[in-house]
Amino acid sequence: MGRPLTCRMAGGTVVAIAAGLIATAAPGVAADRASEPTPADLAARLDQRLPRPVLPPITGGQRIPSVQEALDALVAEGAVGTVGAIQRGARHREWASGKKRIWNDAPVGAYAPFRVASNTKTMVATLVMQLVERGEWRLSDRVNDLAPGLLAHHGNITLEQLLSHTSGMPDGVTQALIAHMDEPTWDGFFAALGDPYTDREIITAALAQPWLATPGTQFNYSNAGYVVLGQLLQRHTGRSLAALMQERIFVPSGMTKAEFATRPGMPSAALHDAAFTKWRWYSLKNFNPDLFSAAGATVASSRDMVKFANALNNGRLVRKATLASMRTPRTPDGYGLGMYRIPDPCRPGGLVYGHDGLSFGTASYALSSADGTRQVVIGLTGRAYVNGVRPIPWDVNTPLLALFAETC
Repeated sequence: MGRPLTCRMAGGTVVAIAAGLIATAAPGVAADRASEPTPADLAARLDQRLPRPVLPPITGGQRIPSVQEALDALVAEGAVGTVGAIQRGARHREWASGKKRIWNDAPVGAYAPFRVASNTKTMVATLVMQLVERGEWRLSDRVNDLAPGLLAHHGNITLEQLLSHTSGMPDGVTQALIAHMDEPTWDGFFAALGDPYTDREIITAALAQPWLATPGTQFNYSNAGYVVLGQLLQRHTGRSLAALMQERIFVPSGMTKAEFATRPGMPSAALHDAAFTKWRWYSLKNFNPDLFSAAGATVASSRDMVKFANALNNGRLVRKATLASMRTPRTPDGYGLGMYRIPDPCRPGGLVYGHDGLSFGTASYALSSADGTRQVVIGLTGRAYVNGVRPIPWDVNTPLLALFAETC
């Protein structure tokens, strides 16, 4: 890739420009490049999901910060920008803190879109279940029944196994990304995020890895599995996934700022992806969402995500019986079909349902009460690529609890 060009911005920040990415020195982050882990060192960790939220029951005696205080604290800890939203019945509220980009101080707007990443999986699962409702597919259908040869000798896995991450299929995304790196450095890693990728490439990268388990026997989170589902949807309908999402998810839900992204770049008002290594911040302005495809390419605002959850939970996208099937766990940790469940902090013994999203520079959660009357969404930018540090090293549970407190 060659040595990056550098320039000095206002305030003395050093910026490196290489292959469409911008990297800035991270204040307070030690510039110890000799001890920095390489992308290969962290390849296994890059496949990890966000941790499930841990939200204690909300009681009258607790001191819970306001949502604004909690979001401001998240930014003070190091996140670049963050947005949050809630719905309780007819009541909607949105909040924001921080800045849109790491290279200037433009503030985040409460309606800023962001990469919702794996929250896309709930939408793709909804598309699949719409076809199941119509009798065009069954959850027991095998990939070989629907697209012979797509998964070579692994074609006996079923739609239900793909939807619930119990197919045993490897992740695929990280393996494809590592294969695109021109040099084994973080500059090379982040530059490769801007390369073009195809669904076939992601699936092939997964098939080249050892199968993780006998289908149907255990949970193994697989982005490639949802890329397969996207391929099946497109082959069956003859429509692009972007068109299917627009017609069958975004428009019926009233998601006015949502798109299934198919090229690099974000709207000017959006939260822009950012990540940091031990010695610098990177703006991932070059990121190509084709790397995630059906597993996580959607961009939406927090209000859009609230509207999607409301439409899904109130019968506008699938029937209540179908939603009940999606919510029913297929794994011991509560993962169903494109969603999981955790305890409801507002209702002792109750549950909330939803998903999380972790891209290479953003993180998000979208959760709904069991009765569909309460929705909570949070999105933020900034991901850690530092050994021994969680993908999001800041406390997201506190702002999530503050958002839920607004709905109790």
